[in-house]
Amino acid sequence: MPCGAPTFCLFLLRNRTLTGIWRKWRNSGEAAAPGIRGKGYGEQMLRLAVKYAFEIAGLQSVALHVFDCNTPAIGLYKKTGFQETAVTPECFAFRDEVWGRCKMEITVN
Repeated sequence: MPCGAPTFCLFLLRNRTLTGIWRKWRNSGEAAAPGIRGKGYGEQMLRLAVKYAFEIAGLQSVALHVFDCNTPAIGLYKKTGFQETAVTPECFAFRDEVWGRCKMEITVN
């Protein structure tokens, strides 16, 4: 778990019920809420975060890293317009597993 306060938070509410949280720390981010996967909430949150980055913060691009075995997240990022820009195989070891890292980026139109 990252240390310190998030630098950016986006909360998704549906009928006054928290359905998603996207928190961005300096070096990581996460989207999570029990029972919401596959319902489109992650896509909504990611699109809002990218819109904020381009239209309000004035950024020209947004980049992220995702483990190469996290195919649902990679699919979501691609669906939202991110493209793979680099893959670093077997760069992270945890217990008896080794994972690669995929860098993805989206640029302002």
